[in-house]
Amino acid sequence: MSGCCVYGCQNRFSSSSGLKLYRIPKGAHPFQQNRRRLWLQKRVDENWTENTIRNARVCSAHFIS
Repeated sequence: MSGCCVYGCQNRFSSSSGLKLYRIPKGAHPFQQNRRRLWLQKRVDENWTENTIRNARVCSAHFIS
């Protein structure tokens, strides 16, 4: 069972929850790098490694559309 990595969010995935979990964006294009930076700003922990980021998920409760 996975959980959301956004600071203060305690949402966890289950098949009955209706929540979806999304990976933190990656990519070489400037818009992808900007999106990644914005997503990572929602995290307070600055000690994350690339491996931690690769395994992190953000739940659908944090998206407008």
